[in-house]
Amino acid sequence: MIRAVLTGFLGAFLLASAAPAAKIQFVPSAALTLNPAYPQRGYYDVIAHTIIIRTGPHDWLDVRTIRLDLMSGSQIVASRMTSATETAADTHTFLEQPIEGLQNAQLLNPTGLRGLFGPDVRLAQSSNMGPNQALLVTGTYFAVNATPDRLRVTVMGPDDQRQPLAEASIEVRPYRSAIEYSFPLRGAWLEASLPILQSHHRFIPSNEFALDLFKVDSTGEAVHLGTADATHWYAYGEPGLAVSPGVPLRALR
Repeated sequence: MIRAVLTGFLGAFLLASAAPAAKIQFVPSAALTLNPAYPQRGYYDVIAHTIIIRTGPHDWLDVRTIRLDLMSGSQIVASRMTSATETAADTHTFLEQPIEGLQNAQLLNPTGLRGLFGPDVRLAQSSNMGPNQALLVTGTYFAVNATPDRLRVTVMGPDDQRQPLAEASIEVRPYRSAIEYSFPLRGAWLEASLPILQSHHRFIPSNEFALDLFKVDSTGEAVHLGTADATHWYAYGEPGLAVSPGVPLRALR
């Protein structure tokens, strides 16, 4: 009787110890940027560009929900709950991007998923994940009247009362450049595609806070004789000036 109880207990312990656990990776991996949307009133926003849930070579996972908590100390200041269906659809949309370079830019890696995890990891086709598969949550936006310091991600399985399949956090911090920049162009230029929500830049991690600049003529036109030829753009061939003191390392064309 005692042996049977011990055997049952040991079996249950081994099953619990062998319970599958996903791994979570963030892109960018160092920290998320806290953007001062309206700092005079205490409003900030932050984008979690890419969250990757990944299985190991022997893991099978049934992912049901992914919870994102924006934290200030131990206090939750904002939350998002993503269902398995939404996550699988997000991954499928990423997979269907027509240009591989777009995927690589989203993952901040020149060789994409392969560069992050190696050749064996593939994007999952559903929330029922097999070995060496990855699910993606992309472009999650938060606007808060607070200054959070980290984002916590919790992955839950079918029974949300049990231990999470995975949990991880990443720092959220404001970015303040130590360099004072000067405008790098001369003449009349149109500043377009600002790093705001109405622009594509905020949702691309490689150029989240970029600006697009177009040289214009006296009527405000940026191009003449049609757009098919790059030489028809007034900006073509214009010199770029140093934005701060330093030594140029290389010129990109």
